[in-house]
Amino acid sequence: MKIVILTGSPHHPGTSEQLADAFEKAVRENGHQVYRFDAGHRAREFSLLQLEDERPGMEVAVRPDDVVENEVLPS
Repeated sequence: MKIVILTGSPHHPGTSEQLADAFEKAVRENGHQVYRFDAGHRAREFSLLQLEDERPGMEVAVRPDDVVENEVLPS
């Protein structure tokens, strides 16, 4: 099975990171593939999401250089 782990905390080593570490270790030990994306450590790389017409709940447009679209989703 392929599993994606997304973390968002910039705190190192924080409790969220330690929990993700333990989960990743257990998943790998059980023979699964893991892709981990630590968003909190890479915040400067993200494109800002633009609301299509400035109203909450509307779809967002993602720029072509978006890290999540180009790196995480293909995994």
